[in-house]
Amino acid sequence: MAFFKEGNTVIKDSPWGPITFATRKDQGIWFVSTDSHGGFWLSLERREELPESLKGTSFLNESHGDEWWEEDCDAQRIAKWRSYNASV
Repeated sequence: MAFFKEGNTVIKDSPWGPITFATRKDQGIWFVSTDSHGGFWLSLERREELPESLKGTSFLNESHGDEWWEEDCDAQRIAKWRSYNASV
């Protein structure tokens, strides 16, 4: 199992299970993979910076707010917002 640390926060698990790989894309933004799925994790500071048009729109919004953005439906929106290549 892998993990990542952002400030004082240590993240070992995602909505898709234990993290097997994590790549820091920017301060407060990580792309994580699990055995079955993956997506972006956003720190509180980055969530506060989200454009109004993205707030509350993540696939997992009801269960995880804007903290997790899954790779199939949400990654393109985060990648476009931050000007990343979405095929992470």
